[in-house]
Amino acid sequence: MMKKQLKQTLLLALLLPTFEVSQADDWTGHISGYLGQKQLDDADWSPLEKQLSLGVIFDIKRESWPVSIAYDIIGSADVHESGALKNEAYTVEHHLGIRKIFDITGTSVTPYVGGGVALIDTEIKNRSATTHTTESDDSTGLWVGGGVYVPITSNVNLGVDVRYSQADVTFANVDRKAGGMHWGITTGYAW
Repeated sequence: MMKKQLKQTLLLALLLPTFEVSQADDWTGHISGYLGQKQLDDADWSPLEKQLSLGVIFDIKRESWPVSIAYDIIGSADVHESGALKNEAYTVEHHLGIRKIFDITGTSVTPYVGGGVALIDTEIKNRSATTHTTESDDSTGLWVGGGVYVPITSNVNLGVDVRYSQADVTFANVDRKAGGMHWGITTGYAW
């Protein structure tokens, strides 16, 4: 009887997949400040196509997960003045998606790639001595990007982030590309 139960247990163990549950499946993540530039399509945005960008890059995951959940927010702006005429353009991008962070043996540098949904808000202001107009629109699109985290201490890192976003908005019945190329430097905290 005991041999039969042992055989059944071994057979069951071979046939059923095994799932290892770790008591120490801790949360890991990164939160970093972002400083960079966004390059919009110059046919749509000239002379406001090169925008200074500020933002926050965030990802979090369980140690057992293959990818992190990513949420990044990047705001960008440019101002152009010519005599009494002042033009301003602003975008705010919310990037929600996943990020794969690669641990490479033998180095502390940690590259990553990611992508997902981009929610982009835009606004254009035009001012002259006699008029003032403001137009805004928002749209949903996609983003994809990558970068690298370089640890300075066990919890502080520097990095580089490059990404591309895509979405279309409409101003005065004309479609414009609201996304673009982003590149910047990051510094932040890892746990």
